[in-house]
Amino acid sequence: MKVSFKAVDVHEGIDNTLMILQHRLKATDKSPEIQLIRNYGNLSNVECYAGQVNQVFMNILVNALDALEDSIPNGLIRKSSLIPVGSRLVLLSLIRSG
Repeated sequence: MKVSFKAVDVHEGIDNTLMILQHRLKATDKSPEIQLIRNYGNLSNVECYAGQVNQVFMNILVNALDALEDSIPNGLIRKSSLIPVGSRLVLLSLIRSG
């Protein structure tokens, strides 16, 4: 299978990754529902390997969700990642307070 370098919408990649992880955002007997606030800036399509970039988003989000599940109930978690995508940088921030 040939992987192609092409122009992609990074926001769409993040949204698709979040859709895959939607089951992890629901309330359980051990944790409340995780609410997402998407605050996307203006970003034109970026030349990159879409599958690899989406895998990076998946890894970061899964690690953050694992940290949320393992955190103490009133703890604070703040995670920011600056991800190079093509010739640009994407900032992904995750915050939980209490």
